[in-house]
Amino acid sequence: MACAPLEDSAEGVYVIEPGDVLLGFWRHAQSRVVLTLEGGRITKIEGGPDAYLLQAHLERAGDEGAFRLSHAGWGTDHRADWGHVGMDSESLYGTVLVAIGRNVFDAPAPYRGLGGSNDSVAHFDICCRNTSLYLDGELIIQNEKFMVDALG
Repeated sequence: MACAPLEDSAEGVYVIEPGDVLLGFWRHAQSRVVLTLEGGRITKIEGGPDAYLLQAHLERAGDEGAFRLSHAGWGTDHRADWGHVGMDSESLYGTVLVAIGRNVFDAPAPYRGLGGSNDSVAHFDICCRNTSLYLDGELIIQNEKFMVDALG
């Protein structure tokens, strides 16, 4: 399940811990990364070696859109295997996915795509376990448990 935010609206802090998935690098994180979002844009990337690599990756895109929040989502599949980096990382029940960069995705099927306007060349998915997700101030997920039954 994924949703695109209103452009320029995402605010907050997103923490990536060792063991979380840096899908854009196709591996688990080795160090802590703290992303600060203001006005829908990452304004600060702090942490260890993974923070440095993410910062460099987004800068290489060469456009401001690389630092914008693309979409957020959560996993709903109890069968997914966290050890398998890929779709399982995005799908595992109760996990949180945040994507940075491009959010212009069109698909021929009805009601598909995000309808965004960020056409950055960068897109980077990050999947986290044991975290909390708030949407419009409402707690949606806390430590891999859905707080809103209709969404799980």
